[in-house]
Amino acid sequence: MNNRYLTEEQLVMALKRHDIKAVAYIYEHYCDSIYGVLLSILKDPDLSNDAFQEVVFKIWNAASRYDASRGRLFTWMINIARNYAVDRLRSRHLKNHGRNNRLDDCFHEVDHSHQVNYNVDVIGIRNLVLRLKPDLQTAIDLVYFKGYSHVEAAEFLGLPLGTLKTRVRTAMMTLKRCYTYECPATTHPD
Repeated sequence: MNNRYLTEEQLVMALKRHDIKAVAYIYEHYCDSIYGVLLSILKDPDLSNDAFQEVVFKIWNAASRYDASRGRLFTWMINIARNYAVDRLRSRHLKNHGRNNRLDDCFHEVDHSHQVNYNVDVIGIRNLVLRLKPDLQTAIDLVYFKGYSHVEAAEFLGLPLGTLKTRVRTAMMTLKRCYTYECPATTHPD
């Protein structure tokens, strides 16, 4: 296997064959992106390093379940990383704080210094999100960037489910307008 460049299809086939060179390729070509997602959610470099090892192992074991018709390999790997980090964060929070504490205690703002730089699916999207009103930014951040369900995000923010869904929908419609057409510099007052 040539480690310089593999097509997505070649990498998938190598992963499905459990070719160890596929893992080396992931480390070489996707490490920064996967680690960036983990660090942006977990906020702890040591924990993120450990999580990275686990995520690569999960990718390795789940390769046979990857379906190219449902999305790109990169997106699939990033989703595995994001879901793992969110699960790890919730588990750590429950272990440290118990089930009765509010989730507000573990809320973190988006750390823009560790954005995923190579994910074509989110290029420019975070900049557009920053143009939204703060309440819409928070709703989108929780649901789309941190992996919360609508119910979890509503509980986290102390909002009725319908209000949260309205904010998410309003934000999505605004983002669509901004992405499709020229968008004003900001959509909320400074």
